[in-house]
Amino acid sequence: MRSTPAALNAAFLFAVCFVPLVAQQAGTVSGTVVATESGAPLAGASVVIVGTARSVPTNEKGQYHLSVPAGTHSVRARLIGYDVAEQRVVVPAGQTIIVDFKLTATPLSLNEVVVVGARTSRTAVETPVPVDVITSQEVQETGHTEVNQILATLAPSFKSSGSRCCATAPPPNTAQTQSRG
Repeated sequence: MRSTPAALNAAFLFAVCFVPLVAQQAGTVSGTVVATESGAPLAGASVVIVGTARSVPTNEKGQYHLSVPAGTHSVRARLIGYDVAEQRVVVPAGQTIIVDFKLTATPLSLNEVVVVGARTSRTAVETPVPVDVITSQEVQETGHTEVNQILATLAPSFKSSGSRCCATAPPPNTAQTQSRG
């Protein structure tokens, strides 16, 4: 099929007239995010168009640029340790709207953390000092041959001085291994 000059002209007119209209259906939201008290830029703050997946972090100067469809949007800025700020804006097609945010520092209130330690079932607690009972099967399953490595794997509270020990892993047919000293 041969193209006629009229068909080429129509395609050219379509490309020249319609494509820029489609490209201009988007606008840009730009601005900075700073701390209210000091005016210092807040790097790493998240700026998001509410209700969409469009989000961008601020750079080291607190600046951001976000391409959005033309229309009315809510823009939200947030950073851990600061109150969230939100502004409603109208973004015209093909234009850039400046939206600056000032975030107020908020003291973080953290709940207390409770850590409870418990001995495992292989620990003998009726002795004056804790004793870990390690079977030969457990030793074999570690895949280590150095006593320090075996103990560090099976008894995490074991601390090695880093010097090499002359003992090696027990023979596989031993039921239990006890190490003292």
